[in-house]
Amino acid sequence: ADYGERYGITQRPISIKDLRYISVLHSWLRGFGWIIKVLTHLIAGVTRKWSYLSKPEGDMVKSAKRKLQVYIHKKTYIRFDMPSGGTSSTGTSTTGPVVKKLFSSKCRFLLVDLIKERKARNNALKLITNFSNILRIISTTKKIAVDKLEETCKDLRFFFNKTYKNVQFTPTVHKLLAHCANCIRLNDGYGLGFIAEDGLEGNHKELRRAALYHSRKTSAENHQHDIFRRLWIQSDPHIRTLKRNIKLREKKNVKDDEDEIFVKSFIM
Repeated sequence: ADYGERYGITQRPISIKDLRYISVLHSWLRGFGWIIKVLTHLIAGVTRKWSYLSKPEGDMVKSAKRKLQVYIHKKTYIRFDMPSGGTSSTGTSTTGPVVKKLFSSKCRFLLVDLIKERKARNNALKLITNFSNILRIISTTKKIAVDKLEETCKDLRFFFNKTYKNVQFTPTVHKLLAHCANCIRLNDGYGLGFIAEDGLEGNHKELRRAALYHSRKTSAENHQHDIFRRLWIQSDPHIRTLKRNIKLREKKNVKDDEDEIFVKSFIM
């Protein structure tokens, strides 16, 4: 559908107040979870219903997801949607780098290998390719051809609604495909990479490491004091200039893959 106007009770054009902030990393993670749900249903052959499944259907979907996890780990040694085994009891192995790796042109075909029907496999691969390319476009910090991006999102919505009639977008996926172009337009046409929350997530990791390994456990006051002191020292500009600089070997004569070529076509 065309999201330029609101249908229903008011039928008024969508205003700026209706737009919501798009979290880039959150879109990668939640979008990946949505894609995995679609894939596991296709692998299990449960396509008539996508929610409120019976117990046998639910068991088939769970079994399909487990098969996909084992297959991906066997081929790439990547674990997704599993307990992280780190300092957090609620964390999973699905991180931003993991999702970007599995969505890359070298790995995404593995996600659809277990789908039996050839047509369904090709449609799923097209869905993953277009969805990941949209995520890469909004993650850039350069100026984007917004109208072209808006048409690309609309084409993907039409393709999805035509191919998977019983599946609904999650709120995160709807926000991405329906409103990312408007958010970028309000950002003077620049991608949302500058306001991505990767740095915040990295700071959370430093905080957890300080709490676990570099703080006293004698009292809550001492514990908080040591954590704050370590983060304060790490943020010192002089200390940060002393960090080890790693020189990477320059890659020569390396051709851009199809994802990079597609994204560059949107850069102004």
